[in-house]
Amino acid sequence: MRRNRTAAIAGRLRQRGVSLATAIFVLLLLSGVAAYIASLSGSQHAGTSMDVISLRAYQAARSGAEYGVWNAVKNNACPASQTLAAGSMTGLLSTYTVAVACTTTSHVEAGVTIQAYSLTATACNSATCPAAAPGANYVERQVTMTAWK
Repeated sequence: MRRNRTAAIAGRLRQRGVSLATAIFVLLLLSGVAAYIASLSGSQHAGTSMDVISLRAYQAARSGAEYGVWNAVKNNACPASQTLAAGSMTGLLSTYTVAVACTTTSHVEAGVTIQAYSLTATACNSATCPAAAPGANYVERQVTMTAWK
């Protein structure tokens, strides 16, 4: 009887280290999963932020192109290049610089002269557009419009 008891005690002593090793393994596994989730969350946040900045740059370029069309049609003026500096627009677009380029061509249709204005607006979140040395969060969008008068 004593022999069985000694064997049982020896068996329990051998199994003590297994639970400690299992606990350490589980802790390491959970900390790795937590680090992965934190990294994934950060990259998704950065991607969403760049999407918003990009959308605002597109809207700034579109506004610049529409301003160029309005100026060309209303004033019969089509400057070869014009820059709308940061701060010339209001609201969330005030941080964007817009460069507007315009070309004019004349066409005669049925004896009537038609002026065609081709405008290209480039917007970016930098002081000059396009930027010579863009940074990590640099965004640039370009919109082209054509108008006739």
